[in-house]
Amino acid sequence: MAVGQKLTLCLALIAVIGLGVTTASANLADYASYAYDVNPPVGYSTWAGSYHVDQTYGGVRIEGNLDWAVFEAATFATLFPDNHPLDENDYVPTAGQLVYTYQLHNGDSSTSITLHKARIQDAAPVSNIGWFEHTAPLFDVLGQVPLDSYFSPAPPSPPAWAIWDFQAPCEISPEESSVGLAFCSSREPTMGFNISVDHGMSVIEIAGVPGAVPIPEPSSFILLTIAAAIMGLGYIRCRCRK
Repeated sequence: MAVGQKLTLCLALIAVIGLGVTTASANLADYASYAYDVNPPVGYSTWAGSYHVDQTYGGVRIEGNLDWAVFEAATFATLFPDNHPLDENDYVPTAGQLVYTYQLHNGDSSTSITLHKARIQDAAPVSNIGWFEHTAPLFDVLGQVPLDSYFSPAPPSPPAWAIWDFQAPCEISPEESSVGLAFCSSREPTMGFNISVDHGMSVIEIAGVPGAVPIPEPSSFILLTIAAAIMGLGYIRCRCRK
């Protein structure tokens, strides 16, 4: 979609949503139990969480939360169908990959958020950057739509950043949230960092990002399961012989 079309969509959503979405009604973090659960980081049950920031520079305060979650593509498609109410093109994840999702909640800040960046580590292959939103039956994921989204540097160079542009008139004002931000990768998650920017001032948030390890192929999962079963049987037999 061209930037001009995205600007039109942004303005349309401003009119419909009214920019009245706050942290109380935007709940990507509430989907944590559905997130990817292979080798989650210490202290987490799945690859999902929320990171709080509260920093002041030169009298300018940025306070709020970054919700994040990593989903398998099939799980994302089940949780978030028809996720662009005013756009014919829904966000459809790349089959067989993981979907890295984020949602910004600008809290009691003295400024607006104009840019968000997610770090892509170890030259991980990525695809399909965009955004999504969702209403009940589970939890709402609603908020301000970005003006644009892109990888930097642009492919075919290995991207180092996934970027969502919230410049005017699509700024995330205090007490407002973003829609869900998303991209896909064939790499397993690792804990890395995101950056939220206000007109040049930035804060760092810790979240799941693509790392160096490829996602196991389905056949690999089957082989690992069989191997684990065989090892378990061998252990039982050894105990029985004693």
